[in-house]
Amino acid sequence: MRKTLFVLGIIIAQTIFALPIAAADHFDTLQAQLIKDGFKPDYIKTLYGSTHAVFDVDTASYYFVQRESKMNYGQFLEDSAIKKAARYLEKFNGILADVEEKYSVPKEIIVAILLVETRLGRVTGNKSILNTLSTLAALDDQRNKNYLLSTLKKKQLKISQKRISKWVNRKSKWAYKELKAYLTYSAHNGIDPFALRGSYAGAFGFAQFLPSNVLRYGRDGDKDGRVNLFQHPDAIASIAYFLKRHGWTRSMSRKDAEKVLFAYNRSTYYVNTILSVADKLRGGPVLSVVG
Repeated sequence: MRKTLFVLGIIIAQTIFALPIAAADHFDTLQAQLIKDGFKPDYIKTLYGSTHAVFDVDTASYYFVQRESKMNYGQFLEDSAIKKAARYLEKFNGILADVEEKYSVPKEIIVAILLVETRLGRVTGNKSILNTLSTLAALDDQRNKNYLLSTLKKKQLKISQKRISKWVNRKSKWAYKELKAYLTYSAHNGIDPFALRGSYAGAFGFAQFLPSNVLRYGRDGDKDGRVNLFQHPDAIASIAYFLKRHGWTRSMSRKDAEKVLFAYNRSTYYVNTILSVADKLRGGPVLSVVG
């Protein structure tokens, strides 16, 4: 009898945790923390009380299915891709030349990054930056963590609860810092927080910067008083400034260039692709790119 009651209790608990939670309730703890950290209460309550606010657990689950090693970076070395990059280089040669002179970063490297990140600004992602970062940050709430576990189970992803808990503890703290940076950036630039869309990781714009990097390294390339990474001059200048701040110099070795590019994306496959695209744009030999 006791064993039956114990098992029944577990089933009831699992059922309760699996029940949908009202959208606004997912962000209760998150709102309180943001207000505690200095954001105006009325602004935060209005923001998360909006019908646009969504606890996007499906996007959060992408972290468990996406793998850098599965990316097909080789497509960016095909003739069609290089031709598009060469046309882009010619079209924006003025701003690229100015930025290269100012930051010592070769224009071919900048164009290569734009090609690989967003196909030169054509594919920037369709996920709400606010909802993505808010969802990840809110996973610190046990109810939301349980909701994620339920979602992953439904997707038949075989991942240990220990691994998920460890990931949540790390990722929620990271996302909270990025969320604060995003709210700061959007307020400073007069942008509706719900307006910007990007990757499942919270990166946005032609350069695919995270919000904290926009605050640190974003540059106003077109001198309009705003940093808008959905504008080519700003994206170009921001990439160059990022690389410069991470150690890029005019006469650096290829090995040192690899180290700097690794700061942009911690993938050897990615770094080799960027350097190979740049080589092709210069008309030189291409190193082997291994996935």
